[in-house]
Amino acid sequence: MSFLQSKSKKDYIDFKEFIAEFTVNSIPQDAEQYIRIIHKNLFNIHFFKYSIKIDDVYLKETISDLLSFAFLSRLGTHKAAMVVLRSSIENFIRYIVNSYLNREELIQSTLVLPLFEESKKYFDSHSIVINHIDKLYSNYSFLCSYSHSALVDFQEQNLVFSDLLVFNTTEIKKSSRECEKTVNSMLTILYYFYYIIDKKNSSIILSDYRSEFVELIPSEILEILTPPL
Repeated sequence: MSFLQSKSKKDYIDFKEFIAEFTVNSIPQDAEQYIRIIHKNLFNIHFFKYSIKIDDVYLKETISDLLSFAFLSRLGTHKAAMVVLRSSIENFIRYIVNSYLNREELIQSTLVLPLFEESKKYFDSHSIVINHIDKLYSNYSFLCSYSHSALVDFQEQNLVFSDLLVFNTTEIKKSSRECEKTVNSMLTILYYFYYIIDKKNSSIILSDYRSEFVELIPSEILEILTPPL
């Protein structure tokens, strides 16, 4: 066995031991508030989907991405978390295209910008939707910096597995801020679609969840709705 093969074999054994002995790091006291923000936003959008039983594959994947984002943020792997948050935005825009535009060629394309552009054209008379699509695109563009890693500010430079578990309160604060902005825009669009585009009301929501469903309505949607909700 060559020197390189021997070292690789030993490193693999060390890797297996690291995984076997893996424990989640503790949250610094000043960071828990940011973990709570991330969890709250994940819970809220999950609750919306559950309440009205949307079965769209891209909305499911949006929530799946947000779930992964929350988990990675909690572990402290912040760059990976931000990359997955970026993916959640892309999947959310695909949900819009899939549910309303019915443009298969757009959905299957790996080009992201046309998804935003065509969605805005389709909803050009709905300023709230346009505004939040623009906000999501702005968030998406910012999060691309973590994928491209052109600037040091968006790099982690982890060289050993234990580096992945170093919890950074400054980074989790950034993560929570981007998560809150992203989910707020998603929920605003979802509630707008539900009440304004699809012209539904809360009466079809199971009574066990109706008051909570109404409680989560974003303020700018509440302002344009006529009671009863």
